[in-house]
Amino acid sequence: MTTAFQIRHAASMIHRGGIIVYPTDTIYGLGCDPNDACAVDRLARLKQRPADKSMILLASRIELFDDFIDSSKLSDDFVWQRDVPTTWVMPANQHCPPWLKAHDDTIAVRLTDNRLIGRLCSLTDSALISTSANLAGRPPASNAVKLHQYFHGKVNAILIRDNNGSNITSQIRHYSTNQILRS
Repeated sequence: MTTAFQIRHAASMIHRGGIIVYPTDTIYGLGCDPNDACAVDRLARLKQRPADKSMILLASRIELFDDFIDSSKLSDDFVWQRDVPTTWVMPANQHCPPWLKAHDDTIAVRLTDNRLIGRLCSLTDSALISTSANLAGRPPASNAVKLHQYFHGKVNAILIRDNNGSNITSQIRHYSTNQILRS
């Protein structure tokens, strides 16, 4: 069970440029401060992830995406889907760091009601990087044993979920077409 102290410690590590492993509303994620280029680079190297593959931002409040997405390009009838974990590929704004943008100037974001993520976002006052907790080409870690096999001594904090979770990745949709890119 993840304690309040562990969550505060993880948030502190994020502030200091650290990398954490944390349970999301879907699978375990590797995370860091999206505005810290060095932390994002270290996370990509740790994961052995190709540099051209973008990462998802996860947040508990829409306004935490303000520095990243260009909401003026969203249609007036756009609705954040919360009943099914959905990652939206959206237009990045001019303030979005280049290391977060895909080649087409989009960024992937997911809004979640997950309480632990809400606490981390509140303590860091930021959205979080979220990429699956695995090494490139390996299956995502689904339990504490696998997390420790992959990341013990390589990250600054590992938070374990209080339940088994879904271990299912989020659906990915494009903001303008609503097309499902991954289900």
